Amino acid sequence: MKKTSIHETHIRSLEGFIDLIDEVDGYTAEHSRLVAEYAELIALKLGLDSKSVSTIRKAAKLHDVGKIRVPNDVLKKTGKYTPEDYEAMKTHTTHGHQLLLQIDYLKEAAPIVLHHHERWDGQGYPNKLKGEDIPIGSRIIAVCESYDTMTMVRPYKKNLTKEQALQELIHNKGTQFDPQVVDTFLEIINLKK
Repeated sequence: MKKTSIHETHIRSLEGFIDLIDEVDGYTAEHSRLVAEYAELIALKLGLDSKSVSTIRKAAKLHDVGKIRVPNDVLKKTGKYTPEDYEAMKTHTTHGHQLLLQIDYLKEAAPIVLHHHERWDGQGYPNKLKGEDIPIGSRIIAVCESYDTMTMVRPYKKNLTKEQALQELIHNKGTQFDPQVVDTFLEIINLKK
């Protein structure tokens, strides 16, 4: 019998978490994987070191893991959120952070997951961090997740075309999103055409 390496065990655990997220929120089955792919490309293009790139990729794959603790009636709601629903959904960042802190090889990804809904202008959550006070990995995931979410087909909302979603990123550059990350994402998307 072949002995499993620690690295292989980590990869299997990570994939298990991703599968769990996908089961909880079925409409986002490929969302985590796409966000991770985009995030890794941006991190590489920004010249981040290999350890940072790896951590950002893990965080991107697990950015929504905290949704496993969001009530199902909120998570699967197809209509407009009430203020209470929105507050419940916002807890996924802190829940994800707490979960990842319990796993040694994912601890470095925990702060990135915690802050992936912060905004460049300081109007995000959970801590209203602003600008470069937001971890670079969180700023990267914010752009990637927003793009993928805007273009994702869901039964209760009309998705945007890729061009419309890119225009939204440009429109929100410097308010919601880090301008450098948006510009880098645009370069990557144009290269993929």
